[in-house]
Amino acid sequence: MQFHSLSDERLGRLLLARGDLTEEQLALAREEQQKTGLPLWRVLLSLLFISPQRMTEILQRAVHLPDRQLQDRLLREALVHSDQGSEMQLEAWSAAAKTAGLPLAEWLVEQGHFTAEELARILARYLRLPYIDLDRLTVGEEVWSLLPAHLMREQEIIPLQDNGEEVLLGASIPPDEAVLDYIGFLTGRQPRVAIVARDKLQQLFRQWERMIAPWSPSLPPQRVGEERRVPILWQRPPEDLSVVQLVSSIIEGAVQVRATDIHLEPQALEMRVRYRIDGMLYDVMAIPLSLQPAVISRVKVLAEMDITERRVPQDGRMSMTIQGNEYHMRIATLPTKRGEKLVIRILTETNVFKGLKQIGLDERETVLVKRLIARPYGMILVTGPIGSGKTTTLYAMLNELDILTNNIVTIEDPVEYLLTGINQVEVDPKAGITFASGLRSMLRQDADILMVGEIRDNETARIAVRAALTGQQVFSTLHTVDTPSAITTLRNFDIQSFLIASALNGVVAQRLVRKICPYCKEGYSPSQAILRQLGLADDGAYTFFVGRGCEACYYTGYLGRTGVFEILVIDKTIKELITNQASEDEIKETAIKEGMRTLHQSGVQKVIDGITTPEEVMREIFL
Repeated sequence: MQFHSLSDERLGRLLLARGDLTEEQLALAREEQQKTGLPLWRVLLSLLFISPQRMTEILQRAVHLPDRQLQDRLLREALVHSDQGSEMQLEAWSAAAKTAGLPLAEWLVEQGHFTAEELARILARYLRLPYIDLDRLTVGEEVWSLLPAHLMREQEIIPLQDNGEEVLLGASIPPDEAVLDYIGFLTGRQPRVAIVARDKLQQLFRQWERMIAPWSPSLPPQRVGEERRVPILWQRPPEDLSVVQLVSSIIEGAVQVRATDIHLEPQALEMRVRYRIDGMLYDVMAIPLSLQPAVISRVKVLAEMDITERRVPQDGRMSMTIQGNEYHMRIATLPTKRGEKLVIRILTETNVFKGLKQIGLDERETVLVKRLIARPYGMILVTGPIGSGKTTTLYAMLNELDILTNNIVTIEDPVEYLLTGINQVEVDPKAGITFASGLRSMLRQDADILMVGEIRDNETARIAVRAALTGQQVFSTLHTVDTPSAITTLRNFDIQSFLIASALNGVVAQRLVRKICPYCKEGYSPSQAILRQLGLADDGAYTFFVGRGCEACYYTGYLGRTGVFEILVIDKTIKELITNQASEDEIKETAIKEGMRTLHQSGVQKVIDGITTPEEVMREIFL
């Protein structure tokens, strides 16, 4: 397998499609290229047909986060080719890694099947690429400073050698062509790839992180009516800042940029601070190791946790008043080999008071959900992976209900937001309150509407179904990939199919995608390859949109998130299929014929409507 710089043919088509070049300009550039032998992008710059800034924007948009599925597949091929495991064994390993939520390489090392170095050597032989032992190589600052810090961290690559014409990149998994294109443009050099061990690469990152990207810590002025965005930066706090001031500044900064979580992570040389914004983690600060215990202790004191206990996980809560507004936070610690890791979840009440349209449902979807909610009894399930907004959707549904004439009771783990007019119970295993026991008790509370945070086991599923069959509305969540698989999950909980058919009113599957920043939104004509990936006709006259990056979104191109939904209404036809033990595929096929829009179709529609980008849909939804 060979990796090379930007295909001149592909770059030319891209520039023509986006209106940055005319056919005549491209023809002249190609004539000049034949004379000089230089890459097309360099010729275009020298002829002044395109500005360096515009070329950077175009190439940067082509760079995405590494595709874990493709990386895992490449590693599987290498292991099978090297007789390090059968295809059946590799499939089993891949399934176990997926269950653990880890990349295949990381899982194999963690389980002791291979060392990181062994995997790197196997992959290098398979790809016919050189292997480099980072322990035997010294990399100077002038080399690693060739690339931006964020690019190296996101793509897990690092420049190792530079001779002025070529730059040798170290990577545990080779980056894709788009990344190499961008690196070639940034450095003005032909990129070559060598395989390195992932653990040694990460060790090198940890050693260099405090020296990388010296951006200013100050936030740019905020315009009236504009939402604050995160500064994509890596900085160190002033030395004269007290621990109390430091912790306050970290939390206040997170609130300013609408972060949902703050991560304090001990590393080899310092503590890393990261904010999660719109579902993505961003590095924002590096705290010296000498301050790490004091920072963790300060947060524990605020959350009324035991500051002397560092060996077991702890949970706590705290509240802070910031700029006149009170914010509630949930704290969780986790002991690691390098010290305690701490996560602060910022609970924003705006998530509680959202309506159905605010979570991303269009008019058609809103009508469907309202019809489901209007049914006097039965079960509605919201499904999706962790962090896909299921709880927010449940709250939006509850907001549609009449709290004055109904007795609404919820059981949650934990109760994050206190809802007016609703009786909320928190799971507490030490007190004997589980989802199952709590739900059983709720049935004796003359409840009209029940909300169960999550159906996790057979007993909870049986009680929830029984409640739905005996005249109560039940709302709950499951971790499934789409709507038909929720039915399979209920079957796996030993619920008989005829009971599922009778109890279930509907299933809503969802994902969250980032929205294009409205301040820097611009249109472009998508390539045929993108249209094919989205399942659209190649000859369609489509205009897609992208955020070019601006101060408002800190040059990410995105501002906020919205939901993508798949809504399965359990009508008479679907009930018969469920009762007759129909498969997921049969149920899905019939539902689509009846007008159900899949997650894929809903995501593509949001791209067509200019709400999000193809990259976001492909990142969140398997196409």
